[in-house]
Amino acid sequence: MSKYRWTIKTSDDLLSGGPGQVYLSLHGLDAAMRETLISSTRALKQFQKGAESTGVITVAQHLGTIQTGTLRCTGK
Repeated sequence: MSKYRWTIKTSDDLLSGGPGQVYLSLHGLDAAMRETLISSTRALKQFQKGAESTGVITVAQHLGTIQTGTLRCTGK
C-alpha cells in the first residue's frame, strides 16, 4: 500500500468553488489508480471559492513517480 498527499487550491473567480463531488485519479510510472472520491460531505469549506484543501489518499499498489493526475468535479 502507498499513500499520496494532495493539495488543491480553488480559484477565487466569481463562479468557482461550491457544492459537488470531487474525484481524483493519479498516473505513475509503475501503475495508475482508478478515479476516487476525495470530497467529504462533512467538510463544508472544502473546495469552496479561494480555498486550499489537502488530504491523503491510500492506494493498494505503488504507482511509482507520479506523472499526471486527473481532477473531476460534479455540481455547478
